[in-house]
Amino acid sequence: MRLRYLIQSMAAIKFRPIFNFIYKFKIRSPRVISQIYYEAHLFAELKKVINTDLLDLFRDKRKLPDNYGVGLSERIVELPWFLSQISESKGLHFDAGSAINYEDILFHKKLKNKKIIIGNLNPERECYWTDHISYYYGDLRKKIFIESAFDSISCISVLEHVGLNNARWTQDQRYCEAKPDDYLTIVKELKYMLRRGGECFITVPYGEHKNLKWLQVFNEMMINKIMAEFRPSTFELTFYKYSQDGWQIATEEDCKNCQYAESYPNQDLGVGAYSICCLKLIK
Repeated sequence: MRLRYLIQSMAAIKFRPIFNFIYKFKIRSPRVISQIYYEAHLFAELKKVINTDLLDLFRDKRKLPDNYGVGLSERIVELPWFLSQISESKGLHFDAGSAINYEDILFHKKLKNKKIIIGNLNPERECYWTDHISYYYGDLRKKIFIESAFDSISCISVLEHVGLNNARWTQDQRYCEAKPDDYLTIVKELKYMLRRGGECFITVPYGEHKNLKWLQVFNEMMINKIMAEFRPSTFELTFYKYSQDGWQIATEEDCKNCQYAESYPNQDLGVGAYSICCLKLIK
């Protein structure tokens, strides 16, 4: 199954203009989420968003356009939010979990001054080492870098999988676990690796807590635990919520009862999280 998804994803990247066109006619198909049409469409929409003035809406926490990201997962808000918030200054950046390992993200103008290291459990389907992107493969709960090594860190949609069943991403049985509190171990390590004054960007699915064995939805108590572990000097929390009208900026109150779409498509075409919490933490 992993090989099939790998081949599909590579095809989606290479032929995404074609599959993006097909997707527009397949969006209501029950099987579209497991097909290359979906991933191709997500890539195409992300490229459009991050290279236009839409990124300013994320930077300023303003209302998104009507029908923004209908039928797309939280990636359509997480990655633009991250790019809009990170400083353009020079520095060493660590991406915990490999969410930014896409050409359009890695070589975006907001990251052009960064030296980037990506950490993940497994080798990447796309690898940009010839473009001076570095990779580390291993358990991020262990100390792998020296204290204060990084100027900035991203951890996009990763904490919700830590300590749970990661069979979707690795064949290593050591990572098929049931340790739902281990996300705090990662938070502790992220703080350890970040220099004083450095920026840490974290996103998690948010709403009514639920442990799906391979993923858990965070609630207010869990966010508070992250804050208590990291103890930032300053911080910002931003929430986005999905509805039949797409993704939109929201309040914590708006999101506290949100669920997670375990199948697709729901009637409103929801994919994955129905709301997310984005944390910008300054050490």
